[in-house]
Amino acid sequence: GTVSQIIVTGGVGMGDTISEAQASREYLLANGVAAQAILSEETGTTTLESLRNAAELVRANGMERVLLVSDAYHMLRALKIARDLGLDAVAAPVRAPDAPLSAEYAAHIVRETGAYLVYVFARQ
Repeated sequence: GTVSQIIVTGGVGMGDTISEAQASREYLLANGVAAQAILSEETGTTTLESLRNAAELVRANGMERVLLVSDAYHMLRALKIARDLGLDAVAAPVRAPDAPLSAEYAAHIVRETGAYLVYVFARQ
């Protein structure tokens, strides 16, 4: 399938000179995606903030369904947040590396598990 528009999200991380959204936009442009097909959300510093802002763009542009693309370890929480924000969201996780589980990747999984639990239970 195809999509008509892409929303790239994420603010400037610690030690970075450009936002995650800008880096994603540059990657997409370099790989042949038309500039007018890319919308940017550059103010979010958390998944929740980025998805809140992206939800506004979705609604403002009359989009009906969204395809979330993110790391596999991050997808469960991103999908939960998107659906909680009223988005008709479908997951498209990025494939995990073929290399054996690294300490860094394991740390991402542990962090994401904790972040998911905090999101679910802190909201109640």
